[in-house]
Amino acid sequence: MIFCYKLYQQCILICQWCGRPKKKSKSQKQIFELLANNNINLQNNNCPNSNEKYIIYLIKNIKIKATQNELLFHLNNQENQEGLQVEQFFHYKVEYDQDYNPKFYCYEGEMKNSDRHGYGISYYGKSEEIEYEGKWFNGQKEQIKKFDQQRIQDSKFFHQKIKIMENGVLINNLFKGTNQNQTSSRQIWIKFNQQISQLDLRILQQPQTYFTSNIIDAYASYLTIKNEQDFFQGFNQTNIKRKLFLPSSLFTNMWQNNNSIQKRIFQNYLLEYKYIDYQIIDIYQSIYFVINQEFHWYLVKIMKEKVINEYIYKIEIFDSIRHYDWYYKRMIKILSTLFNNLKQVYVNYNFNYLQKNTYDCGPWTCLNMKLEYLESISIQEKCQYNDINVEAIKLELFNLLKNT
Repeated sequence: MIFCYKLYQQCILICQWCGRPKKKSKSQKQIFELLANNNINLQNNNCPNSNEKYIIYLIKNIKIKATQNELLFHLNNQENQEGLQVEQFFHYKVEYDQDYNPKFYCYEGEMKNSDRHGYGISYYGKSEEIEYEGKWFNGQKEQIKKFDQQRIQDSKFFHQKIKIMENGVLINNLFKGTNQNQTSSRQIWIKFNQQISQLDLRILQQPQTYFTSNIIDAYASYLTIKNEQDFFQGFNQTNIKRKLFLPSSLFTNMWQNNNSIQKRIFQNYLLEYKYIDYQIIDIYQSIYFVINQEFHWYLVKIMKEKVINEYIYKIEIFDSIRHYDWYYKRMIKILSTLFNNLKQVYVNYNFNYLQKNTYDCGPWTCLNMKLEYLESISIQEKCQYNDINVEAIKLELFNLLKNT
């Protein structure tokens, strides 16, 4: 209880930083109750002196301030070039263009009033390749220690790589910066960080077609973006859950590799969480993986729950074809590798929606993602049964992915 009280005092300080009064408000009481239950999340809702909505996490003794599409990690103090002990930060931000293609910003070092200030390092996109290392003043570069014009020019292409997948197989690599002739530019476009083509639209318009990974992975990105927006903009709605939908390319690239390479692929994709040892299961209430196994699509959810005095992991498999347990053995083993050798794992099989043919596993995977997204904002009851069908999801995807 002493530990909880200390955390409660820390919470009061956070609320004061946010501009709240010292008086123990109802929301502060709720925070204390969360701490008393050993919940790792410290939440601050609706600061009266700011329009910013955020949540504070405390994971592995690192405080993380999360806002929409942005993370600020408070790291340990380090001695700077002047010999002073200065707090270090890691700042991650993603911005989206009109087609929801991401642009990443990563910075590590000293900060002042939310700006880069002091000594720090900026990186090319979401990578560990240094773009600039040196002094900053109020967000601007003061002096350059590492500067290479050609590398900066190349970076415009390097970090916009597009992987084209067909039936779980990598068939081509393109760069968003690659020159295209006028005809090709009308046939191919980039949306949700996926290369979409007229072929994808024809698949969505015609019956008896097989979904490509471009379609499914674009939808996974769309739902993640929507959930992030819902979570922070609807912050008063405590029933909103934070969820992450990961693309099929992750498992496709991990499937035939050993444990160390699997972890490396996973960690490179989630590089912003390196300071908490990639424990994203403490950030998101549910994490979803789209799987393409033997030319068949299905969805997997992993979540962590506290039962009595210990945490258990729950894996739920959403499949439109009934398979025996052994079919999922390889997938579960990979999940165990990614999440530090899962213990106390409970597996649930969800066969609520079964396909009636050999080609609709892709649409049903997207439908299961949609139902899980709707559940996260507690409006699943608004989704009428008539909307739970292949034709409806194909139309939704067509309107979402068409070139506008």
